[in-house]
Amino acid sequence: MEQQNEEKPEQPGETIPKKVEPLTVSELFTLGRKPAEDLVYLLFWTGMIGVLYNAFVFGKYISLTFTLMNTFSSDFYETTTTGGDHVLLGFVAGAIGFGVLFVLWKVCCELLLLIFKSLQKYVGSND
Repeated sequence: MEQQNEEKPEQPGETIPKKVEPLTVSELFTLGRKPAEDLVYLLFWTGMIGVLYNAFVFGKYISLTFTLMNTFSSDFYETTTTGGDHVLLGFVAGAIGFGVLFVLWKVCCELLLLIFKSLQKYVGSND
């Protein structure tokens, strides 16, 4: 017998994405009310703030560390002056840092989700 609120995909291989309901503050601080997928989803997007911040700091560090050097020379003397920050190198380094941190954070969250799902299955099998 079919349930009324269950949606069926139009084609056999097609899956319907799960709708994520927003968390309220009271639901966030209660235990056992939300499934592990929703909490890991919230943790993933909250952690993206840290990933963006660290990528920005890394790009700024590279930009300030590798400054542009302009050297002027003539017949009698040679003068070296700094021209400023290397913004393009900092942007590229920040983008690469963001990519690396994004992949590491995604792997950590996927492993955490795998642990939670396997624990749920283990606890469900022992009941």
